[in-house]
Amino acid sequence: MQDHRKITIGDEIELHMDDGTIRRTLISEVSDDGLFLVALPDSDDKPLLLNANDELMITYYRVTGMYMIRMSVLSVLCNGGCKQAWLKPLAQIEKIQRREHFRVSAKLKASMCHLPQPESSEPEFIETVETADISVSGVAILSKRAYRIGERYIIKLNLYGSVRPLIIETEIRRTQPWRESDYHIIGMRFLDVTDSMNDALGRFVTTRQNSIIANRRLVERNGS
Repeated sequence: MQDHRKITIGDEIELHMDDGTIRRTLISEVSDDGLFLVALPDSDDKPLLLNANDELMITYYRVTGMYMIRMSVLSVLCNGGCKQAWLKPLAQIEKIQRREHFRVSAKLKASMCHLPQPESSEPEFIETVETADISVSGVAILSKRAYRIGERYIIKLNLYGSVRPLIIETEIRRTQPWRESDYHIIGMRFLDVTDSMNDALGRFVTTRQNSIIANRRLVERNGS
């Protein structure tokens, strides 16, 4: 039986970079060993910068829903001004369930804090940061500080429209240099998320996701 989730030549996909950038493109070629060649489209205000070993998320649609797969950049090609990249899957294809929203770009102010000590009920403030993207399961921030994978912290997130910040324990899952700057992009997983926190995150991500889609469609209509 043919796998309906399989990515094929000509499929329209979205590239979700770790800095929150999202680009729509097409699958140009599929190699015999399961690699994918895609075009790397720029926008007027933000060129798409990818290097070998960078990681990104690909999402695409089927009649049965939306799917995603994590990929790594093997190489970037420049052919007559047209940039392309060979991508290698890092995981199995996953279907995005209704409550499992993929990450959306969002610049939010947040506070990083140490975990509360036994003698104190208040977490100790570390720094104010800006988020790059967010999902119901985690968030990525930009910081000049050196955080280590596996360390745990408290993050206070100020979601648009929320009266109080969300205060969530997190674990550092990845850290890597962000472009050619002094910053690192820090990926964190949320821990011990309550139902109310999950609902607030879900509402925010859904609203942000719908806004991105609406703006994209408006641009497409104006350009047609």
